[in-house]
Amino acid sequence: MGKQLLSTEVIRQRMADYCSKSEHCKSEVIKKMQAFTLTREETESILHFLESEGYINEFRYAKAFANDKIRFDRWGKLKIRYALLQKKIGESAIDAALNDIDEDTYLQILSDELKKKMKTLPRTLTEFEKKQKLFRFGYQRGFEPHHLEQVIAKLF
Repeated sequence: MGKQLLSTEVIRQRMADYCSKSEHCKSEVIKKMQAFTLTREETESILHFLESEGYINEFRYAKAFANDKIRFDRWGKLKIRYALLQKKIGESAIDAALNDIDEDTYLQILSDELKKKMKTLPRTLTEFEKKQKLFRFGYQRGFEPHHLEQVIAKLF
């Protein structure tokens, strides 16, 4: 599909509608605006408008993203941090979002995920092999090593 020729005002309104439906970060909005023929100045103007009117907010986006990834996708903090960095979110917004996560809920999610994984492991594995597989599984999900060691120790 070719690039659309629309006025800057129409594109600004479309981007405002897009951002008002759900949280979006700056990089997602820029990617969405690439479908339109805009100069660099027009793009910057629209982004400035969206930020000044509160449609785009890095801190709010990072918090919503982290909350959704923990609750629905069961990701750990390391994986969430990496995903937010990929979306070009600032370190301060990422740190604020990750610090807002309730530690007890976080550890409970980790424990639940490891218990589910434990049920799928063959009974023929030694305790060491099971611990190793659980650690790898949790680390791949983005959980920190010290939390993994703590929860795995409670499981055995």
